Amino acid sequence: MSNFNKLLVFVSLVCSVSLFWGGPGAYSSRSFQQVWNLGHLLLFAILTYLTLKWSETISHWPFLRQVTVLLTAVFLISLLIEFTQMGLDGRSPDVFDILRNMVGCLFAVVFFSPSRKKSSPTSLRFFQIGVVTALMLFAVPLAFAIVDEIITLKQFPVLSDFETPLERMRWTGGTDHSVVSERARSGNHSLKIHLHTSQYSGIALDYFPKDWRNYRTLAFSVFNPSDIPLKLVCRIHDENHYPNGGDYEDRFNRTLVVRGGWNDIEISLADVMSAPQGRKMDMRRVQNIGIFSVRLPQERVIYLDYLRLVK
Repeated sequence: MSNFNKLLVFVSLVCSVSLFWGGPGAYSSRSFQQVWNLGHLLLFAILTYLTLKWSETISHWPFLRQVTVLLTAVFLISLLIEFTQMGLDGRSPDVFDILRNMVGCLFAVVFFSPSRKKSSPTSLRFFQIGVVTALMLFAVPLAFAIVDEIITLKQFPVLSDFETPLERMRWTGGTDHSVVSERARSGNHSLKIHLHTSQYSGIALDYFPKDWRNYRTLAFSVFNPSDIPLKLVCRIHDENHYPNGGDYEDRFNRTLVVRGGWNDIEISLADVMSAPQGRKMDMRRVQNIGIFSVRLPQERVIYLDYLRLVK
């Protein structure tokens, strides 16, 4: 076995183990999450390449037969993998993982199978263009993540002001939210948030520089388009919160009364640090900022803007 093939076997073993153990956590960087997802492409491209290399029978099948049989086999193997992952902590089935596996397989066949040279040039070109297009589409989230992570570092200590096109990727939540230009406290845009009547309705900022030690205040602005005051909760926790059990008392929680118009809110980071009972919040590793409502009697809309740290 050549050194190159030994390397491929080693990489495939590492990737195979990674299907079931390890991987990004809930607050890992978006770029790491996307690179990890692309590991499916790499693994099944290598496995298919080695199959074509080592199996004389399969390597001499007609090209279309190789595509059909190998894709079917990868699809069935992928279903088994996703089903197995259902019983593992922190993992869940993902149809896009199945698609990545199949595209990785197809990449190896259309670019490295000996039989490809005997197929119709038009058919081969069709498959190759399709595979390259799929690879580019799968790479787009990684490119977006890297670009916004660079922007995030340049903007800091501004955490989010909604003036860049990829910024909405930093926010998650079970409620509708979108970047709009109809209102802004700073710049030209803000985040419009629809709050529902469920027990908790809101959004969370998951992706931002985590070391807040050199700052004293978290500041942001909320616009309430109604004259009826609205109660919101701001919660903040560090990376030790969930390992400690995720209890309410182990994080910062503050109720905010948002009146009609713009409300400029400041939160002392000294208060944030001292909020968990029995310990200090690790201000080097702040992990999440949440802003949400609790059991609203009716749906409401707010606008959020210019979230930043102040020295």
